[in-house]
Formats: sequence, C-alpha cells, structure tokens
Amino acid sequence: MTGARVLGIETANRRAVRVRAQTARGLQTFEVERETILPAGAINSPQILQLSGIGDADDLRRAGVPVVHHLPGVGRALTDHVAAIVKYRATKDVSVARELTMAGWLKLGAEGLLFRRGLGATNFFEVGTFLRTRDSERIPNVQFEFVPMLGEFQGGTVRIEHGFQYFLSLMRPRSEGRVWIDGPDPMQAPKFRFNYFEERDDLEQALEAVKAIRETVAQRAWDEFRGAEVAPGPEVQTDDEIRAWLRRVAETNYHPCCSCRMGSDELAVVDAEGRVHGK
Repeated sequence: MTGARVLGIETANRRAVRVRAQTARGLQTFEVERETILPAGAINSPQILQLSGIGDADDLRRAGVPVVHHLPGVGRALTDHVAAIVKYRATKDVSVARELTMAGWLKLGAEGLLFRRGLGATNFFEVGTFLRTRDSERIPNVQFEFVPMLGEFQGGTVRIEHGFQYFLSLMRPRSEGRVWIDGPDPMQAPKFRFNYFEERDDLEQALEAVKAIRETVAQRAWDEFRGAEVAPGPEVQTDDEIRAWLRRVAETNYHPCCSCRMGSDELAVVDAEGRVHGK
C-alpha cells in the first residue's frame, strides 16, 4: 500500500498484534498474522518503535509516551559515513562540464532514456579507490570517489564548472549520534543528530585523507590539467586549519545506520534473526 504512514505498533503478550496507519482511506488498523517487518530506515524505524512505547523508558516518559518495553538501544548508535569534498579547477576544457549545457542536458537525457548510454546513463562516480591512510589499519579506512567536474550538488542548488573533485568518506567512523522523538504525535518529524567527529580519531583520519588527496593530485600525471585548489583552498595548510575546515564542511553521505542495531549487548535492538529483543 502506497501513500500510507505508520502511526504505531500495538503489542499484547510481548508480541506485535496490529499496526495502525494513516492511509488515503483514513485511519486503518491491520492485524498481524505472523510477524511485523519494520523497514522504515535508520531514522523512522526507531521513531516508530518509540511511538509504540518501545525504547529507553526515561526518553519515552519525557516524550509523553507510555512505556511498553524498556529497550535503551532504540535510536542510539546512529552512524554515517561522514564525507567532505576536495575540489580543483582544471586548466583545460576536458571535464564533463562541457557536456552539461542546456543543449547537453537534452542530449544526454535522450541518450540515456532511449539507448541507455552516454552521460545520462551514469551517476558520474565511476572512478574511486579504497585506501589505508596509516600502516596500522589492516583494511582500507577511507574511500575516495572521483568526479570529473567541479560542482556543487547539495544545499538545493547545482552549479557546474570545469574541474574535478574527490569525495572522501570514512569507512568505519566511531562517532555515534541518536534518533529521538519529542512527543507522542506520529506526524511530528523525529529529531536526530550524527555527532560527526565527536571521536577525535575520526577527525584525524579525515585529516589524513585530505593530505592523501593532495598528494595524489600533486603527481606529475595531473600537471597538464591541475588548476587552483578550490577547497579546502591554498590558504588552508596546517593540520589545525584542515581540521577546522573539515568541521565546517563535512556532511552526510546519506548512509545512516545502526540506530536499531543487531547484537546481544545491552544497546542492541534486534537479535541475529532481526527480532526485537524482549518481544
């Protein structure tokens, strides 16, 4: 059913028995036959559990929700692959920006839709690497994704110039945030905070990643095309300056996870079969 919003899950005898939802027909209740699968993502899954009275008891009481089952890990341990972008201008007209004019958009759209080829059939993130920024890491701790144009894609705007950029992402960040509700209204959006760089080593790994990108772009193969560094910029050189830049610009990679994590510790929400602990 599309266009429906789950309002909460009702339980009896420690089992989910029905789901309440707002649909095009109004308020509807669905009886549970065997089990309820809650695939609402890292933000809305803990929200629905909390609205249903399943979560940290103190948090639920503060939100005015009756406690059905004390499960302190609901909404905790929210994690994301924090990302930042290192940008350069190009000295030659070789980036895909030359194809992204008004006429170019029409051409690539037609090619992509009709023939499944050309720039309309790519997401532009076709070159990348995983690497270790320190010898103590057994497997890569950082990912680089290369885009052959200089662009701004977030914040509701798209600006394209000739150039290139590297997206850096931390593979195993340790900083954790949380998801919570402020009240019992299911139509009110949940609150969440990622707490990027709360763990100092996350910031240090991002600093190492910026240095690795600069080292890569300094290679002779780039001499013919390398223009001015746009971000962080030539004025950002010391470790503290790079750290300050990262704190200012780092943002989501749209990979939120772990707010209803699997495991057997006290903050785990589901077991190895994906079943909510204690229900």
